[in-house]
Amino acid sequence: GRAPRPVGRRRLGLARPAARPPVCRLPACAARAIHSAQFSARNSLSRRTPSRAGPRLARFRELFGRAGLPAGFIHGDGFLDNILCADDGALAALVDWEDSCVAPYVLDVAVAVSAAAFTASNELLPARCAALLRGYTARRPLSADELSALPDFMWAGALACGFYRWREFNLNRPESADDAKSAYAIMQQRCEKMEAAPPDAKAW
Repeated sequence: GRAPRPVGRRRLGLARPAARPPVCRLPACAARAIHSAQFSARNSLSRRTPSRAGPRLARFRELFGRAGLPAGFIHGDGFLDNILCADDGALAALVDWEDSCVAPYVLDVAVAVSAAAFTASNELLPARCAALLRGYTARRPLSADELSALPDFMWAGALACGFYRWREFNLNRPESADDAKSAYAIMQQRCEKMEAAPPDAKAW
């Protein structure tokens, strides 16, 4: 994502969210994207994916099928370019509610951490993770189960984002610029890094 965009509070014109937010459909979105990757040979992601798509999708479905995690209405896409800041640097608003849904609250935290706490070379920044968790838990504490599930949801967020970018800019919009077509790669690599060495959220 890009850096937060400064904006004066008086210039904000925000629509109200839908009265009946949808139940989270991330697993279905990932299933369609992985299915597309298995049967396309258009780029390197499709060639690397088939042998791992099945286990990834099974893990994805298991994660979102877990019972007992607190759930409610979430934003679902907490990337930095969806944040508006006031002139004094304070958070003014979250924009782009296209992915808003009813889902486990910890998913919102996980997407934000996965989106904002990695460098461009995909190195995780524990200090930034800790700062995000401090800010969130100052308003709403995370349970032990939520904290344990946080790395899994970080992985799921990176997986879904990577497949969305690949499908959107390589299949749905093949006329896209090369940098858009390759935008999936950083999330693909992020996902693979978390598979190889899962983050320890309890250490933050």
